[in-house]
Amino acid sequence: MKMPPRPFLHFFGALMLAIPLVFAVSCTDQNKPAPTKTQVELEPGTYELQHPEMFKLVQVSARNLPIEFNANGAVTADVNSTIHVTSQASGRVVDLGVRLGDYVHKGQRLLSIYSADLTSSFSDYEKAVADERISKKALDRAELLYARGAFAAKDLEQAQVS
Repeated sequence: MKMPPRPFLHFFGALMLAIPLVFAVSCTDQNKPAPTKTQVELEPGTYELQHPEMFKLVQVSARNLPIEFNANGAVTADVNSTIHVTSQASGRVVDLGVRLGDYVHKGQRLLSIYSADLTSSFSDYEKAVADERISKKALDRAELLYARGAFAAKDLEQAQVS
């Protein structure tokens, strides 16, 4: 009888050991709890350093410090407390009623805008109001004249349309 080559025996032996191991690992029913962090309890006011030689100890003493301190920095608005105010027309700001950081109240004038669009629209509105007033007076006059027989029915109808 001829013996199988040695690498085959090693492979076959490793396979025979691995199969029960795979089944044993995959069939476990235990739920392992997540590892928790251990809490370190320190006495208030005490802390032990790993390398105390790195920190220089000095005596507490009173000293005069400068009143002014110069430093470089940037000031930015807090976007969480910013409210955007939009205008219904484009234009140029001609007067500011409040400054950055001021508290404002409902109905308070914040700024004045000069807008050619708004100026034109307001002028058109005033002209339309004046035209309506004139048309109303003309209609009242035409109805009065028609009631007294001094105005034709077709002229009254035309006054009512316009």
